[in-house]
Amino acid sequence: CTWTRAVAGGLLTRECIVFPINEAEVHWWVAIVCRPHGVAMQGQQRIVCLDSSPCCAPKREAVNTLRGYLRREWQERGGGDPLAKPLHAVRAVAPRQTNLYDCGIFVVEYMLHLLRHPEDLAEVGTRPAMGWFTQARVSHRRRRLRALVWHLAAEARYSGVVDVDRI
Repeated sequence: CTWTRAVAGGLLTRECIVFPINEAEVHWWVAIVCRPHGVAMQGQQRIVCLDSSPCCAPKREAVNTLRGYLRREWQERGGGDPLAKPLHAVRAVAPRQTNLYDCGIFVVEYMLHLLRHPEDLAEVGTRPAMGWFTQARVSHRRRRLRALVWHLAAEARYSGVVDVDRI
């Protein structure tokens, strides 16, 4: 757990920790650990699974890995007494994709929504979130991102520079 040493106060002092997860190199979803230390935010400590897949694939393995990681982080960073019981995991009732290829864009939309509406973060996983956005918005975002990538690729070809920061 060396990458978290640079986080002032330690990773577990944050009210939320976001973990984008790729399953079997074919599907993206995001886990949000809410209140790992249980201080400022209201509500239950929990791991929220935001998954756009229309089928209910179990998240047990990923959730257990996260719990183990958090337990180790707690021990290595001197987090005090460990939690009395493991963080409860919930699958959020959130927008679902209607195709087999937009999962990554759904992750982007979930995060954009929570950044734009921080009040929803405190209750994520505790109430339905189906109204956050639609498949049409996701499809629009995918088209915009595709156009941006095409534009950057054309600029790179034209200028002979492949570093996006220098285009």
